[in-house]
Amino acid sequence: MLNKTMDTEIDLNKAVAEFAQQNIENMFKAGKGLWNDVKEKARLKYKRTYKEYLKNASERLSKSKSFFIRDEPTYIYKFYVPIGISSSKSKLETASYRRLVAINKFSVITGLAGCGKSMLLKHLFLDAIFSKGKVPVFIELRDFNNTEYSLFDLILFSCRSLNFVCESSYLTKALEAGHFAFFLDGFDEISLHIQTSIRADILKFSKQYNDNILVVTSRPDHEFTGWGQFTIYKTEPLTLQKAYGLIEKLPYDHDLKYKFLIDLKESLFEKHRSFLSNPLLLSIMLLTYGQSADIPNKLSVFYNQAYEALFQRHDALKGAYQRDRLTNFDIQDFAKIFSCFSIQTYDKRVFHFSNSDAINYLDKSKNIVNIDFNEQAYLTDCLKAVCLLVEEGIYLTFSHRSFQEYFVAKFICETKPEMQKKLIERFANNILNDNVISLLFEINQELVERLLIRPRLKTIFHNIDLENKVEIAQYTNFIKLVYNEFNYDQQSSDITADITAKSNRNIFDLVHFIINSYKDHINFETDVEETYNPYVNDIINEFFLKPDISTIKTEKLNCNSPFLIRLSKGKNWFSQYLLESLLEINNFLDLKAQTTDKSLSEIFP
Repeated sequence: MLNKTMDTEIDLNKAVAEFAQQNIENMFKAGKGLWNDVKEKARLKYKRTYKEYLKNASERLSKSKSFFIRDEPTYIYKFYVPIGISSSKSKLETASYRRLVAINKFSVITGLAGCGKSMLLKHLFLDAIFSKGKVPVFIELRDFNNTEYSLFDLILFSCRSLNFVCESSYLTKALEAGHFAFFLDGFDEISLHIQTSIRADILKFSKQYNDNILVVTSRPDHEFTGWGQFTIYKTEPLTLQKAYGLIEKLPYDHDLKYKFLIDLKESLFEKHRSFLSNPLLLSIMLLTYGQSADIPNKLSVFYNQAYEALFQRHDALKGAYQRDRLTNFDIQDFAKIFSCFSIQTYDKRVFHFSNSDAINYLDKSKNIVNIDFNEQAYLTDCLKAVCLLVEEGIYLTFSHRSFQEYFVAKFICETKPEMQKKLIERFANNILNDNVISLLFEINQELVERLLIRPRLKTIFHNIDLENKVEIAQYTNFIKLVYNEFNYDQQSSDITADITAKSNRNIFDLVHFIINSYKDHINFETDVEETYNPYVNDIINEFFLKPDISTIKTEKLNCNSPFLIRLSKGKNWFSQYLLESLLEINNFLDLKAQTTDKSLSEIFP
C-alpha cells in the first residue's frame, strides 16, 4: 500500500485518522463480547487512546537515523529501498503487510547484519496502518534483557510508553479478540541465557492468541526450524537496480556519488555482488570510494576502512570539510578506547544506553586501556565527529550493531594473551548469533584456531572416543552428544533436530562455524538446498510415515539402530560424512601448527 508514496512524505495524521475511522469501529463490532459491558464514555476513551497510540507510534517509526543520515531523524522512505524475502515455498520480491499475512499470520524474517531487517519491519508496521489491518505494535525484543518481563508484560509496557492507556484485563480481551499485529524486532539481540524462555513465551503466545499476527526478525539461526507455526523467510540480497536506487537516495557528494553509480552499473556490482548486495556494506563502500575503489575480500577490512574514513577523511555528506574533534587522540588510541567501550556493552548485551551509562563505560575504559581523557568530550566526538554512535531519542546506540562487533573483535585481538583466551571462551557461545568470532577469525585466524577450534575439537573427539577413524560407534556417540531427538515437521516436509541443552547447542554452533570456515579447503560438498531433500525424503518415508511416529529420541538409539544407520549415509549435516570432515579439518590444523612451529624454529634456532 505504501509503494505509491515512498518518495513523498506521508500525512501520518491523515493515515492514522483513516485507520481509526475505518478500523476501530469495526473492532468494536467484532469484539466477541469485549465491548458489550463497556459504557459509551469508556468506548470514547478507548477510541482516543487508540488514535493517540497510533499517532505516536507511527511518528516514531516513520523517522529514523541511519549510517549515513545521522543528524536528524529522517522520514524512512527518503532512504528506504524495498527488499525481498523468500521462504522454501514462496518469494516476495517486495515485502508488504498484506502479502505477508496472506501467506501466514506468523512469520520469522532472518538476515545477516546490515541487510535491513529492522527497516523492513518498520516498513511493515507503517504498511499495516495504510492497509487498515490490525492495530500494529512494534516491540524491540532486546528490552527483555535485564528484566523479568513476559511477552505480555513487554507488550503492555510498549503500548503504555506510547500513550496506549489500558488495563491488563482490557489487553487480554483485545488479544483474545485478535486485534493486533505484533512486529517483534531482534530475537538475536536477546541475551542467550533467556532466549530459550523467550522462545517458549513467543510460541505459547502464538497459540494462545492465534487470531493476532506475529512477525519476528533475527539473524539466521537453526533455532527457527522448530517454530512449526511460523513461516521462515530470509531476506533477499539487493539487485543491481535496488542497489542503484539506494545509492541515489543517500545524501553524499554529488560528483563522487555519480562516479560510484557509473562504476557500480558497469562492473563493480557484478564483480563484488556478495558485498555490494548488502545495504550496509554498499553504504560503507560509498563512504570509502573517494579514497579507494578497491573492495577488500574480508569483512573486517571493510569495517576498518569505514572507521578510517569516518575518523580522518573529509566528510562528503555535506561537502568537503573536516569535522573538528574535542579530543586530540590519534586514530589508534581513539579506536583502542572505543574497542574497550564496545566490549563492555557487548558483554552485557547492551545495544542502546543512556548518556550517563555511556559515561560510566568510558570511565571504566580509562583504567583498562590506561589512557586519560574527558569522557563527555570523547562521547561527543563519537557522536558528532567520528559518528560511531548516533542518538535515538533519549538513548544512544551504535551507528550499526556490526560496528560494535568489529571493535569487540579488535579488542580481543589486541589485548593481553591471558585475556584473549578468557574472552574467546566467553563469547564463543555467540559464534553463530553474531560476527565477533568470525571477524576475529579474519583478523587473526591462528589465534582462533589455537585458543578455540583445536581445543574444542579435541574435547569433542575425546568425549565420543574418536582418534584416527570414524566408525559407527563414534558417529552414534556424536549424534547423542549433540541432539536430543529428531522430529518430522509435516508443514515443511523436513526433518528437524532438537538440541539437548545449552552446552550441546554450543557444540552444534561450533561445528557449523568450523565446517563453514574450512569447507573450501576440505572440499566439503554437501549443500542443504541441493542435496538435502532426497536424502531426507528417504528417511521420512522409511521411519516417519508409520502410525504414531513423529519423534525419535536419540537416547534410545545405538550402533545397530536402523534409523541411525540410515541417517549416517550420504553427505549431510546429520551424516557420518560431517564427522569425517571434522576429523579431516582437525588433522589439517594439527599439521598446520606443526609446520608453523618448525618454520619458526628455523628462523629463530
